[in-house]
Amino acid sequence: MLSPLLSVIIPVYQVEKYIGQCLDSVLTQTYTNLDIILVDDGGTDSSVDICREYQKKDKRIRIISQENGGLSKARNVGVEHAYADLVTFIDSDDFIHPNMIATMISYIEEHNLDIISCSSTRKETIESIGSGMLKLYDHHTAVSMGLRDENVSAWGKIYKKNLLEKVHFPEGRVFEDLGTLYKIFNECKKVGWLDYQFYHYIKRENSITQRSFRVKPKYDSLYLNHEKIFFAKQHGYHDELHYIHGEIIKNAISLLTVFYSNTDMIAEYEQEYKDTKQWLAEAMLDTVAWNTIRKKERILWWLYNNCLSVFKLFSKLSKWSKGIK
Repeated sequence: MLSPLLSVIIPVYQVEKYIGQCLDSVLTQTYTNLDIILVDDGGTDSSVDICREYQKKDKRIRIISQENGGLSKARNVGVEHAYADLVTFIDSDDFIHPNMIATMISYIEEHNLDIISCSSTRKETIESIGSGMLKLYDHHTAVSMGLRDENVSAWGKIYKKNLLEKVHFPEGRVFEDLGTLYKIFNECKKVGWLDYQFYHYIKRENSITQRSFRVKPKYDSLYLNHEKIFFAKQHGYHDELHYIHGEIIKNAISLLTVFYSNTDMIAEYEQEYKDTKQWLAEAMLDTVAWNTIRKKERILWWLYNNCLSVFKLFSKLSKWSKGIK
C-alpha cells in the first residue's frame, strides 16, 4: 500500500534566521511522500531567497508568492494549492522532529482520525520526549476543548484537507487559532492527541504575541472570544460559556489599561473601545466567570468603575514599566 501524500504548508515572512532550520527539519523527515508549499507572504528580508535555494535542491518544494496578507491568508492560500488529502502547518521559525510525520500518519490511518495532534516543546533536541500514548476524543469533547482554548494551535497537527476547505482561518486577525480550531473540531468525528513532543516551538522576542501592549492583538483576542459565544449557545455548549466569559473579562480589562495608558487611542480606536466596554459589561453578568478571574483583575475592574483616576495612573505606570513608547 502506498504512503499517502501529505501537504506541508509553511507561511514565510521575515524569518531569514530561522527558515533554514525549519526546512532542514522537513526535508530530513523519515516520511518522504511530501508536497512542501512555501507561501511567501511578501517579506523584505532574504527569506524567499533562501527558500529558492532549497527549491533548487528538492523538487518537492513549491513557492507561492503573494502580497503581505498575514498568517491566516497564507495558510488559506496554502490549503488552496495543496495537492494532498492530508495537510499540516509549520510556522517558519519552528522545526519538527524527524519522526513526526511518519508516526502521526500511521496513527491517522490506524484509527481513521480526522485530526491528530502532538505535543510541543521549546527544547532544541532530537529526542522523542513523551510516553507515545494516544488519546482519542469524540466530537463533543474535541469542540469543548477548542472552546476552552485547549490544543488550539494550528501547528503540530495533521488534518484531513476537507476540514480546512470547510473552515478558513480568519484573515486580518491575530491569534487566529483561537477563532478557528473549535470550528474545525466541530467538523470532526474523531480527534487524536499523541503524547510526543514532536513540534519545536521557537518563542521570538519580537513576535506578534510578544508585542503584548498593542491594541490589535488584545482586541483580536477579545473579538475572537466574543465570537465563540454565539457558537457555544447555538450548539449547546453552555458550560463552556463560563470559561469564555472569564477570558473576555480578563482581555477587556487588559485592553482598557491600554486605552487609558494613552487616552488619545480612544478616539483612534473608537469602535474597539466601545466593543470592549460593552462586551465586558455583558460578561460581568456571569457570576461563575467572575469567580474564576484573578484578584488583580477584580481590583482593576473595581478601580475602573469606582476610581477611574487611579485606574488611569495604573495604566500609565504599566505602560512605562514595559518600556513602551
